[in-house]
Order: sequence, then structure tokens, then C-alpha cells
Amino acid sequence: MLPFQQQLNYDGTFPEFRLIDGPTVRQGRLQIKFRDRWRAVCTQLTNWTSVDTGAACRSMGYSDGGFWKWYLRNNDTYPFVMPKPDCLPTAKNLWECPGFSRPDQIPLSENLCQGEDDLGLYCWGPPTFTGWPKHWK
Repeated sequence: MLPFQQQLNYDGTFPEFRLIDGPTVRQGRLQIKFRDRWRAVCTQLTNWTSVDTGAACRSMGYSDGGFWKWYLRNNDTYPFVMPKPDCLPTAKNLWECPGFSRPDQIPLSENLCQGEDDLGLYCWGPPTFTGWPKHWK
């Protein structure tokens, strides 16, 4: 059987966060899977703290991370507005942060992100969840 014909088995669950459009799996535009769609994070021109970006990278299985760059907003992505996650240094996942504690109050309207860029992160440390090579695009 050729390698591309093999049934790949990825145990464990994929995180609800990923980086896309970057030069490596550790850099890129932050996306969150929310309400069954991948959505790019728009911060309404608010800078996340290093604690917030670290929690975002830990959400994807990395050990830590920081701000990388702003990405011009694409019309082909759904928005996820999160100006201030308010993470504590102990947060292992963005969902543990106060800004994410009320998902029903997170704005998803496209007009809230018009003219604003999406958040790009740089993470470090090896990914720690099974199946990570299939998760990034």
C-alpha cells in the first residue's frame, strides 16, 4: 500500500484554535472554531497582552507565544471579535480567560471588523496534541 492510500488515525481531539496563512505551523493568523465555523480573530485595534498571546498558543498545544503581525482582513473569513481576553498567567486555554467566559456575548458581526486587521501570532515549543500535522493549513 502506498503512503497516500493509508488510512490515517489521529487519536485525541483537535484544538478549537489554529494558525493559518503563515510561513510555518508556528506562525500565522489566529482562527477559532466557533459555532461550527473557523473565524479569524479581530481585536478592534486592541493589542493583546503577552499573557493573552501565550494562552492562545497554549490553546494549540504550544508552550508559549507572542504577537507576530497584523493580517489584512480577508473577505473569505468569518469574524470573531475579541478585543480583550483578560487572561491570567495560569490559563492553559483561551476559554479559561474572562473575556471568553461568556461565549453567548462574543460579537460575530462582520461590520465590527471592517477596516481592521486580524491577529497574527508566533508560537514556540513543539505541538503537544496528536494529529497536529493535519490540523494546520
